Amino acid sequence: MTLIMRPFIFVLFMSNIIWAQDFKSDFYKAHIFIDYEMYELALPAFLELDKNYPENSNVQAIIGYLYLLTPNQKEKSLKYLQISQEKLTPYYKFRNHKEDCAPIQSVWFLGKAYHENQQYDRAIETFLLYKEALRKGNKKDINEINMDIQLSQNEKNKESNSI
Repeated sequence: MTLIMRPFIFVLFMSNIIWAQDFKSDFYKAHIFIDYEMYELALPAFLELDKNYPENSNVQAIIGYLYLLTPNQKEKSLKYLQISQEKLTPYYKFRNHKEDCAPIQSVWFLGKAYHENQQYDRAIETFLLYKEALRKGNKKDINEINMDIQLSQNEKNKESNSI
């Protein structure tokens, strides 16, 4: 993205915050930042959505994911991803303002958050839970989950060997 586009999108978003908005328009405006991979701007927009419209597992899962992508903020991802687990759906409608459940994939992100926060046993447990939810024919995701499990197991072993 060009440097000219970022300020334009940011000004557009911020100018619209001044007027009272509804969830639908706020959601789509916040999602624009994700579409352009501007995660550092998406996070405050989704945090504002969570403040104004609490108890939306979709928004909480997105916030958890965004914190997972943010350096030095990964511990904050745990809270949002854990809360989002209360309302999961295998029929998730991506980028839909009416969706108030979290995608099953947020279980995987929770496992990654545990791993990033050195909670390797919980990461492995969560990865295994997600793996059980996958279709047996989904070889790509199963292979990735197996690699995540192995990485967490390796880190756990390193920790126990260094004690």
